[in-house]
Amino acid sequence: MLIKILSHQSGADKDRTIEDLKDRIISLNAGNSKKKYNALAVLLEHIDVELLLAENKGLIYELLSSSGDVHLAASVTLLEKILAKLYQNLSENKTRSKEAIFEAWTQYWVDDFVLCIERENFNVVRALMLHVTPMLCNLSVGTTGFLVNLVR
Repeated sequence: MLIKILSHQSGADKDRTIEDLKDRIISLNAGNSKKKYNALAVLLEHIDVELLLAENKGLIYELLSSSGDVHLAASVTLLEKILAKLYQNLSENKTRSKEAIFEAWTQYWVDDFVLCIERENFNVVRALMLHVTPMLCNLSVGTTGFLVNLVR
């Protein structure tokens, strides 16, 4: 339905619709998290991911902590799409080194990742290890070494 709505609009109308949809989706409560995550995943290609994260400081933590819930697939899929798009956007800056891009990228998620490991229950930590960590490692080759150094 979201794609159908967006395909019939252009220009400023489409931008306003995207912004309105994003705000409505973000405001959904935890009981609607599967709908929220799936809708955001569809809308993600139309929005500025850095702006989304700046406006919703707790989104990464919410997705990480939801990974141990029944909505595992939706939260991990959305997290992967957000982080992949973010990494791609950061990589488009040709003046930055690969190391600087990687460091900037990790700053978006590493604190929330560590916080989830420290604070959340066993199901969340297990999901982080089984599903989120491999996903992070697939997004960037430097992630494995980074995470190993993080736990030392």
